[in-house]
Amino acid sequence: MEKNQYELCHEVLKRFSENGILDSMILIGSWCVYFYQDYFSDVPYVNQIVLKTRDMDVLIPNPRKLRSSTDIPSLIKDLGYVVSFDQITGHMKLDHPELILEFLVPNIGRGSDVPANIKELNINAFPIRYTHILEQDVIHVEFDGIPCNIPHPVNFALQKLLICVRRKDREKAKKDKNTAIQILHFVIQKKEERKIKSVFEQLGNKQKSIIVRELEKENESEIINILYST
Repeated sequence: MEKNQYELCHEVLKRFSENGILDSMILIGSWCVYFYQDYFSDVPYVNQIVLKTRDMDVLIPNPRKLRSSTDIPSLIKDLGYVVSFDQITGHMKLDHPELILEFLVPNIGRGSDVPANIKELNINAFPIRYTHILEQDVIHVEFDGIPCNIPHPVNFALQKLLICVRRKDREKAKKDKNTAIQILHFVIQKKEERKIKSVFEQLGNKQKSIIVRELEKENESEIINILYST
């Protein structure tokens, strides 16, 4: 991560924390790759995975349980953030040359592509599938003294394998899949294969089939054998 991006990320999260909203959020998406450094400190992790993204995805698992109200666009406006809206979906982005913020909420039931208005934060958030996997096991890390919530690496990786097939952008889909597989191999290096199997077994049959199919396409027999081990 470049210095300017690091400093901006730190300042944004610091303000969220000081205003009592960060503990109601889970940081998801590619930035988790950076935050997993401590978790994988006993394997050669950072030398093999490099973070190259301007997008930070923030999941709000249950907006109704927000304990604080904060006008997020106003809170970080002086940092150079500008509000924009996706022309197709209408969901909000907070744009900055170094770091783009997008807010997400669970997409439950039949699903919806309509952004959810979160008045308490003066934002809207895009509904995303399979977030229950990310919420099942949240670990806590510190980013230069700031406590953050992120999904367990196994949950992160399996969810990536599920959503990659839904992406219209094939390049991003391939990136998601590669990242997920790399993370799972680091988990294996940590000798936590049981965790991979445990999370997999909690999924529905359709979700299991999608994951296995994507792993088969990449000839990932080692991971598949773990999923079906006894």
